[in-house]
Amino acid sequence: MRYEARTILVPRPKTYEVAITLARKHFKSLAGKEVYFHIAQVEIAPAGETVELTDDVWEDVVMTITSVNVGCRPLDDAGLSDAGPIDPAVPPEKRTIVMNIFYSGFKEEIPSHTIKCKPSTRWSQIHHAVSKRMVGLCSDGFYLLYYGERVFHYGAVGDMVDDDDVCDICVSKEQLGGKPVVYIWTPQAQQVTVDLSLVPQWEFSVLYPIAPIVPAKFAGSTGQRTTWNVVTRDDGTLLDQLTGLEVTYLFWEAVPALDVTAAFNPVNATLTDDDSVLLCVAELTPYLDACLKALGLHTEARTSFITYWLPSLLKHEYVALRFVPQDSYSQAAPMTVEPSPDVIVRVFMIFKGVLVEGVGSWPLASARVQKDVSHWRKVVGLSEVDQLHDRSLFRVLEWGGMEILTAVAIAKLKFVP
Repeated sequence: MRYEARTILVPRPKTYEVAITLARKHFKSLAGKEVYFHIAQVEIAPAGETVELTDDVWEDVVMTITSVNVGCRPLDDAGLSDAGPIDPAVPPEKRTIVMNIFYSGFKEEIPSHTIKCKPSTRWSQIHHAVSKRMVGLCSDGFYLLYYGERVFHYGAVGDMVDDDDVCDICVSKEQLGGKPVVYIWTPQAQQVTVDLSLVPQWEFSVLYPIAPIVPAKFAGSTGQRTTWNVVTRDDGTLLDQLTGLEVTYLFWEAVPALDVTAAFNPVNATLTDDDSVLLCVAELTPYLDACLKALGLHTEARTSFITYWLPSLLKHEYVALRFVPQDSYSQAAPMTVEPSPDVIVRVFMIFKGVLVEGVGSWPLASARVQKDVSHWRKVVGLSEVDQLHDRSLFRVLEWGGMEILTAVAIAKLKFVP
C-alpha cells in the first residue's frame, strides 16, 4: 500500500473492508476521512491513467494486483453517525430501518450504538459506518451477523432485512486459522514440494514465503490452493526456490469464507463437554506443554505454539480446548507432500474462553483434565509410537489453532403499529 511518501507491505486484503481497515491502521492521518484506492497497473488501467477500485470489483481484481495507492477525501458524515440515516445509493424510501449495533469478541469494550438506514442502503455502507466507530479502538478484522447469519458486503440491506423496522446486528471478530506452520526434515538435503488446499469455507490471508494462490476444485465447489517448492537442509531449515528465502518452516493463515457444513468446518467449529477439557488459565500452560510433547512436538515447536496463543488464552479465566482429529482437519486443508514422507503429523487445536458462571456446564471436560494427556494421540489419529524424532525418516510436522469466538445472541425485533 502506498500513501503519500510512505509504502508498506501488508497481507493481501480479500475484501474492500479489510483493505480500508489496514489503511486506517497504518496511516493514522486518514482518521476522519473517506479512504479509497486507485491503481495504475497496466492490465487494469488505461496507459498513463489511474483507475479507482470500488468495493463492487475489489474481490474480482485483488488476486491480480500487487500494489494499490491509497487516497482520501473529505468524509460526508450524513447518515454515518447516530444522528441520522445513512445516505442511500438510490432515491430514499419512506421506510426507515433502525439497527442496534452490538460488539462481541473484541479485547476492547466497544459501546453499542444505533444506525438508521433505508432498505436500499448497501451493506458496504453499514460496514463502513461500523469501521469508523472502531478507528483507534480495534484494528482486528470483523464481520456482521444478522439473526445469526453472516452478512457480506455486497447487496442492499432490504435484500436481507425485508420486514423489520428495528433489528439487532452483532459485530463479531473475524476468526483466524492461526499460524499453521509446517516443518520438514529429511535424512539428506533434497527438493520437496508442498501442495496445500483449502475448502471453500476457508480463504488464505497470509502465506510465507509468498506463493501464488490458485483455484482448487472440490466436490461441487471451488476452494484455494498454493504450492511451495523448497530444498531441505541438514540443519532443518528450508530454502524456498521461488523467493530464495531461507526459513525454519512454511507459514500460512486463513480466514473463514462461506458458512456451509463440512466434516470440520472452520466457520462452525465447536467445543462441547463431551470432547474437550476445561482448565483455569493458571493451569493451562503446563497442561498444554504436556499435550504437545505427547503429540511429538519438539521443544522449539512447543514453545512457539504456546507463546503464539498465550495472549489470546490469558484473556480468559477458564479455557475449553480440544485437538481436532487429523483426518477431519485434512478434509478442510488437504496437504500433499512430494516425495511422500514417512511421517506426517498435523496438530490443530481449537479453544474458547468460558465464563466463571459457565464452568458448571462443563463437568466432563473438567474431569477429563485428570486423564493421561497421551489420549490426545488417539484423538488426533497418531500411532502409539512417536516417529517424529527419528532422524532417519522423512518427517513433516504442522501445528496450528483457532480461537472460537462466539457471538452474542441476536434478537429480531419489530414494531407493530
